[in-house]
Amino acid sequence: MGSFVNALALDNGRLYIGGTFSKINNVTLTGGFAGVSAANPLVNWNPSLSGSVNAMQVVGGLVYVGGNFGSVGNSNLQNVAAISTTTALANSFNPSTVDQQVLALFVTTTNVYVGGQFTTIGTKSKSHLAALDLNGVANNWNPNPQPAQGYVRAIFVTSSNVFVGGDFSTISVANRRCFASIGLTGSGTAQPLDLQLQPFSTVNLVRTILLQGNTLYVGGQFTNALTVRSPLI
Repeated sequence: MGSFVNALALDNGRLYIGGTFSKINNVTLTGGFAGVSAANPLVNWNPSLSGSVNAMQVVGGLVYVGGNFGSVGNSNLQNVAAISTTTALANSFNPSTVDQQVLALFVTTTNVYVGGQFTTIGTKSKSHLAALDLNGVANNWNPNPQPAQGYVRAIFVTSSNVFVGGDFSTISVANRRCFASIGLTGSGTAQPLDLQLQPFSTVNLVRTILLQGNTLYVGGQFTNALTVRSPLI
């Protein structure tokens, strides 16, 4: 395997691998996405994705995948897709135009939340963050992280909030340094939680978020949070 692995998911004895590589165990791939047996790393699932993968999640027999690609097999799908774990074929989930790459995603029972560098999904203007239904249609939820390079790199969704991490300095018209909690309803209202990440610079970005019980873990390129020196909460 060459180049980079950006995302992994283990489901039902198969390890899904996504990244920028073009070969696994001497098997040439059309893009950086394949599944291998967890017991024996031989390719046993290949959707023929044309490009690279940054994020994935397996839900209900589908691998939801985000990255920088233009097709999955014979289906023209741009940067986000849902692919059958059985057939390796893309299903009907199709946001149509996603004009820049997807860096993060999180799937719930009703929505697929996507973040990245994009500014348009389908016919709607969405700056780096959007909520799609299970057909791929964006709804009115629109936190609009800024500035223009305020990309979203991490998403974690609960029953009431979306935790968002990235490069932004404002989101939902609130000052938030690279991390925010956004409400699920309406256009998305910024919640009071503010980690006050320091130092604030172009490299002060959040790359990963995990909620385990009542503990929120946030990782990235920062040194202080809530005035406490720590590279990880």
